[in-house]
Amino acid sequence: MSPTATNTNAAQDDGGPSPLSLVLSYPNLTSPSTIASLRRAMVGLGFFYLSDSPLESERDRLFALTRRFFSSNHTSPEEKRSIEQEKSRHFRGWSGLGLEHTQDKPDNREQIDLGIESPAFPQGLQPHYLNLYGPNQFPASIPELRDAVLSYMEKAEEVTVHLTKAIEMALGVEEGRLGDCLGLEGKEEGFEKIKALAQRSTPPTDAELEDALPRFLPYERMKLVKYGSEGNPQGVGAHRDGGWITLLATDQQPGLQVEDVAGQWIDVPYKPGCILVNFGQQLERVSSGLIRAATHRVHIYPSPDGRVSLPYFSMPSLRAVIDPIPRGEMSAEALQEEESRDAEKRMGGRKTVVPEGDLHGSATEEFGHTAWRSLIRSHPNTFQRWYGKVGA
Repeated sequence: MSPTATNTNAAQDDGGPSPLSLVLSYPNLTSPSTIASLRRAMVGLGFFYLSDSPLESERDRLFALTRRFFSSNHTSPEEKRSIEQEKSRHFRGWSGLGLEHTQDKPDNREQIDLGIESPAFPQGLQPHYLNLYGPNQFPASIPELRDAVLSYMEKAEEVTVHLTKAIEMALGVEEGRLGDCLGLEGKEEGFEKIKALAQRSTPPTDAELEDALPRFLPYERMKLVKYGSEGNPQGVGAHRDGGWITLLATDQQPGLQVEDVAGQWIDVPYKPGCILVNFGQQLERVSSGLIRAATHRVHIYPSPDGRVSLPYFSMPSLRAVIDPIPRGEMSAEALQEEESRDAEKRMGGRKTVVPEGDLHGSATEEFGHTAWRSLIRSHPNTFQRWYGKVGA
């Protein structure tokens, strides 16, 4: 482990078991005992393991294809550059070591950034976040990668919906209260409207655009990541994901760390048959802070081969306005679980290196504006190429 990390088997508060010992069973996700464990994860570090999910049937194939792409024996630098992210106004494609930034510092990883596979809006429309919709870029030498990615994302979407329903149960709110934020039921209708906009011979007026825009713009992103094997120790800097739920499949190499309430870093070990789940800042916001968005990072351990991971980021609809649920509408069980933050209270609050609520967004703005700000600060080169000095 790194000098600043603690052992995951150590107690994190009051001598109890590590919060990272939580393993929730996907087939039993809505059982009373699992819902109780989910509440503990929600108010704790915002991290847990999920076993036996539909992603288990997809991950081996996608890991193999990802490793093939990042292998110098298979993919030439020229082919990587042929799908570089800077060629995409939708922030999709390959970026090399050090090109993505976290907290204004370069990350020691290369990756393919992916998103919801969709038609593209015409260029020049407002708001700027409409540019986040569009096609992905895939390498020509691995034609099967496209189907593997889209199949994986479809399964991840299924897991997201199931997890969201379980979170509704854990909070004690009515079914659909959270699920409606995702806007998934409007996906196909939305795609048809975007195609119609793209086929226009003249740009729409503001009034025409508002009428033509889909009510929902469901959104998701994913990365195929290979971390550096030496050098810069920041694989990815400390951050909290800005979206809804993150589903993370990793290989067996160490590096992932989560920050506890005292500001100490805890190594997160690999568990066979499991993916890692962490909550994003939009769930933190919609739950009025009861759900904890996890602060995490990746530390680079020298190794012969770099660590590989497959993070999937579910998001609210780009047009969703995240309205916090009042505490009075949550269940007594959820509020009682929150009272268990004894160690945090004794310290006067969570100690963290990441500003609280840095991607919550304002009270009335659509989530798309938050998603846009997150991407342009992480990928300044792509932003500069396509948008220059355009603001958020």
